[in-house]
Amino acid sequence: MQKIGIVAKKTGLSPRTLRFWEEAKIIKSIRAENGYRYYDEENIARINQIRILRSLELPLSEIEKILISKDMALTISILKRHHDSIKKQGGLLLNLSVVINRIIDILSLSDNQDSLFLTMEQLQLQYNKNDSIIHFTPRDGDISMEKTKGFRVVNLPKMIVAAIAFSGENPEDACWNATKKLVKQYQLNQEPGYRNIGFGYNGPEGQYIYELWVTVPQNFAVPVPFIQKQYSGGLHAALSTPLADIMENWNKLHELVISSEKYEPDYDDLRGAHCFEECLDEEGFFREGASLSDRELDLLLPIKRLVDDDIVNTIVYQEVPELVTIPEIKICGTYIIQKANAKPWNKHVPWYALAQMLYQVGPGMNECLDHGSDTMTLVYGTSLDIKPFYLEASAKVEKVFASVLLQKSLPFLSEGLVEMILPHRRYIKFTAHSVQTTKGKNPLLKFNHLYELARDYSMNSIYKFSTDFCIERDYRADGRIVDRIELYLPIVD
Repeated sequence: MQKIGIVAKKTGLSPRTLRFWEEAKIIKSIRAENGYRYYDEENIARINQIRILRSLELPLSEIEKILISKDMALTISILKRHHDSIKKQGGLLLNLSVVINRIIDILSLSDNQDSLFLTMEQLQLQYNKNDSIIHFTPRDGDISMEKTKGFRVVNLPKMIVAAIAFSGENPEDACWNATKKLVKQYQLNQEPGYRNIGFGYNGPEGQYIYELWVTVPQNFAVPVPFIQKQYSGGLHAALSTPLADIMENWNKLHELVISSEKYEPDYDDLRGAHCFEECLDEEGFFREGASLSDRELDLLLPIKRLVDDDIVNTIVYQEVPELVTIPEIKICGTYIIQKANAKPWNKHVPWYALAQMLYQVGPGMNECLDHGSDTMTLVYGTSLDIKPFYLEASAKVEKVFASVLLQKSLPFLSEGLVEMILPHRRYIKFTAHSVQTTKGKNPLLKFNHLYELARDYSMNSIYKFSTDFCIERDYRADGRIVDRIELYLPIVD
């Protein structure tokens, strides 16, 4: 039996996603007396099947269909569609296309879906023996949608809403259960312009809270425990998502907006901007038997238009790296296992998952954080020889430790969290920061060029560097957008 946090960390799935899959009855957990969810061996095996299918870059919504239906024809149909999509993405995914096509051929001769996972395991063994047979290459960050495409722009109107909020376990469900009764009692969904929008945030005592709003008429007397609020509205970037893929698509939407040439995130506290989740089809969303792929939400990220006149934004790289000694720093975070062949500059770091774990600490969490808007990532890998893995052109990341800095230890560690002291070591530090010469948007900072500078520097360096890890650090002067990044190479004394 394993706790939900441990299983989530091993599989790369968020605890919220695992709860969604439980609702869809794809997996089951056992609730212990201490309130934690535990998974037995059978369900851990099912979750590992999900992990195997995800290694093919299949969306969770498609994985759900495969596991629920257990229909071989549907499985082959889904893989064929995915195969067609993979082929369109070009040469970087050519090898993955070959693998999926081979799996389809094998499955076509079988009538048992278990052969899918047996085939995957056999092919993985071949991959370990001969890297040229199967090469799972993650998509490069530059191969994506055009910079200004991929999301809709929505102008939310001013709204009067009835609001309710819950913390604790499954606060989203608690909000919806209370709100559905209110909507039904007063037929609010029959009013012109009816909307519902929800969002999560960190409460004053560090606890995770989910709040849900429904629009009400201007003179409506909002009943207790609901409270009346007004929202000023504004521009939002919108992206539709199945419920199963919500965490992945929040990350995707944020990256799309950051990469946009016309818009940037707008977190104006005076405006009270929030990242919303809106259900456009409540009847379908709550229909009995609806699968996670059928239950859709609109993700709404607050944005603002960029000023076009004389905008000059540049990235400045420090010409000469610094020799620094990092003092004893206490950090708290979680380990994230990476997909095969993940590169240092396109690895996956789900900061939302870390935030959820920190929220669960509850009261006292905020006073323990130091520079809570800045983050530190310890990047781990294995070298083929004595050369540090991160200085190799073919660098591959095995896992990362995504963390925040602490002033003092947390009152307790929620599941999945780990505290550590950063080693007393000397480091070579490489820095990049963005500069705005007029009103405009900070350019998107990436670590790939810092790694290139580090490789060039290491060729003539007098220092010997640790082979198994390096450190990345992000800074956000406004508390939101990264405007400075640093790469630290640990020196072996």
